[in-house]
Amino acid sequence: RNDLLKSEHVVLTMTVDKPIKSTWQDSLLERFRTEMALFNPTYHTTVNFGSDASTQLSIGIFSAGNDEFYSRLIKATKAINVESEILDSKSGVVSYVPDFVPSKFVTNDM
Repeated sequence: RNDLLKSEHVVLTMTVDKPIKSTWQDSLLERFRTEMALFNPTYHTTVNFGSDASTQLSIGIFSAGNDEFYSRLIKATKAINVESEILDSKSGVVSYVPDFVPSKFVTNDM
């Protein structure tokens, strides 16, 4: 995994005329979030473009290593200038520090 992907990467999927939820595209992005890049900053979200369900474009986004993900996502959707809706945003594990070594070890007996 580490040889294949850089610490900062983005994976995009797309569906037209159907919601991305419960599709293989959504499952792929969720797999990236839960198995490939577990720790924050990681984000998985869906953006729907267009108001008519029959012509709606859904884009699934997985992003790893981008601390400014939400601000950039909002800026990008505004720049496209088409009605859009951001759905189902999820992040990775918040409080994990890889290779953490505590400076003290405390027990209840102390």
